[in-house]
Amino acid sequence: MVSSMVVASYALLIEVGSLMTIPRRNGSWVLERGYYTYVGSANIGRPYLRVLRHLMKDKKVRWHVDVLTSSPVVSSILAVLAYGVSEELLYLALASQALFVPVARGFGASDSKNHITHLFKVDVSDSLEAAKVLLGLVLRVCPQQVEIVVGAVPSLRPS
Repeated sequence: MVSSMVVASYALLIEVGSLMTIPRRNGSWVLERGYYTYVGSANIGRPYLRVLRHLMKDKKVRWHVDVLTSSPVVSSILAVLAYGVSEELLYLALASQALFVPVARGFGASDSKNHITHLFKVDVSDSLEAAKVLLGLVLRVCPQQVEIVVGAVPSLRPS
């Protein structure tokens, strides 16, 4: 049985516990300690699988966000999946808020030429405040159907 594609986007809230470097083709991105939000699309038959994959530590690294989320200095706090909302709309909502500061030019945005980045530093001092700000923003953009996953997901690979 083939699933039909669903329009969905998501935002991941993560904590970078210490300074980290993510290699890229022409150099690297350096991320300071703090809270970050990554925005992406999940236009697939079962969008929640994309979100769960990003929350797993043990996974095949395919994208720069995988390097970030699989790092031992990174903790997943929250993932918000917004159904019926494009990545573009969610990106614009984040980019328009002063608390979400674009970082790592080009990160995750190779297929979105008009986007500076898909990674934003959240200008708050604790995880609860970061979660409240992100949830409030996503619920304003998508009040119809939102799924929330809290915390990291254990590996789904057999031992």
